[in-house]
Amino acid sequence: MNNSSIVIVDYNEYAQLPYIKALFSTILALTSFLIILGNIFSLIVLYRVRSISEPTRISMISLTIANLCSGLFRSSPGVFAAAMGRWPFRGQLCAVQGVLNHALLTACIWNLLVLCLDRFIAILKPLRYHQIVTAKKALLAVLISWCLAVIGGFTMGPLQTRRPAHYMPEYCSCYYQFQFNPWFYVSFATFVTVPYIVMFFLFTYMFVIARRHAKRIQNGIPNNPEAQVKQPPARKSAITYALVMLFFDISITPMLLLHTYNLIIRTRCYGHFVVTFVFTVLFHSFSFLCLPVFYKRTAAFREELYRIAAKICPFKCCKV
Repeated sequence: MNNSSIVIVDYNEYAQLPYIKALFSTILALTSFLIILGNIFSLIVLYRVRSISEPTRISMISLTIANLCSGLFRSSPGVFAAAMGRWPFRGQLCAVQGVLNHALLTACIWNLLVLCLDRFIAILKPLRYHQIVTAKKALLAVLISWCLAVIGGFTMGPLQTRRPAHYMPEYCSCYYQFQFNPWFYVSFATFVTVPYIVMFFLFTYMFVIARRHAKRIQNGIPNNPEAQVKQPPARKSAITYALVMLFFDISITPMLLLHTYNLIIRTRCYGHFVVTFVFTVLFHSFSFLCLPVFYKRTAAFREELYRIAAKICPFKCCKV
């Protein structure tokens, strides 16, 4: 108990340093700006484009909304908190953000899983895709993922501890302190670990199938009638969502390793404070890192973005 109190006091002292305030708030402001602006443009593009299949578009819109909410309710308040060196809002809002931090992480993972299942079926059963996956089913899956996100926000937040949410300067955000009891382990496994593992294996299997179809096409006409449709787009789709998965791994893995390190070696120093903040920014960065992947790998997304840019940009270079 005394150790945790010392940790909070020490980190609050670090957060009061003028150069820490300026550096942390500037980095978080830039991160929040990229997340919010990028995902707003992404929503506009996805709303207007019609060449992407409706179930896929619904899944992408839901993931974009989750990323936008992360920018609005997770990163943006951290800008003001970092600039002031403390939580600048009411205590009730700290509790709300504590729930949102867990809920939006769960929403991101489950929406990625929905998107992964959509692409998995499209590659595994291309001829029956539109019979198996419909817009109503996709909408239902998205609604279920958001319901699970809300449940996850409470079960990994206030329901697993009696302590109130408190501001953690190294994260520039409010969190509920984890109580490592069976309730927490079951909640974390259900809402984070299990869907993440399922998603990883689906992406891996999807990529293997796409490569297998591509080799069959190179060697001649495939025997599998499901694979007689044009497969390069399927392989491109597999690579696209494998890249999304890779960026997700890059953003979330350092934070998970840091939490594991904290459980084993309870080191608390200035270097640990800075490293934790860097990993926090990297954790937030997935909310905009997946956008360049969709832009580069999805022609319909890119073309619609060009049209929107040509309408709102007054310069001739935008008309190209």
